[in-house]
Amino acid sequence: MPKSDRKFHNQSQEYEQNYQLRKHGLRQTKENRDLLDKVTPPHTTNVDIDKIIQKNLKKFDKKES
Repeated sequence: MPKSDRKFHNQSQEYEQNYQLRKHGLRQTKENRDLLDKVTPPHTTNVDIDKIIQKNLKKFDKKES
């Protein structure tokens, strides 16, 4: 039986990248998705992606308040 991939961040899915960006109050732009892809190693869990975004928060373009 195949393993579930729900706990892993899928870097090739734009909607998953947008969800992570939106969850952290970041703009859902191509530049932010590209940066997220660059700082995220393969096989990263959704829990780890939160830590990676927090560590690199200043590099991302934030939403206008």
